[in-house]
Amino acid sequence: MMCKGMEDWKQELLGEGKKEGIKEGIKEGRLKGRSEGKAESTIELLEEVGTVSIDLKEKIMSQKDMDVLTRWLKLSAKVSSVEEFEKAM
Repeated sequence: MMCKGMEDWKQELLGEGKKEGIKEGIKEGRLKGRSEGKAESTIELLEEVGTVSIDLKEKIMSQKDMDVLTRWLKLSAKVSSVEEFEKAM
């Protein structure tokens, strides 16, 4: 049987662990939302200049590196065709 002090310490550690887990989950959720938003915006801009293949959409949507997504988003705003985008990506 644990003494009261040990039980309190254990509960405190568990509470801190849960808080850290929640914080990490929120952070990951925000990052996922930002990356999905950039990917969707990239596709929307590309659709203004042509037909975006399913393969290209999947490639864009599966990208999780924010630097790459930012570069692709900026590129999609500058190109005059989907083909030009694909060559430059």
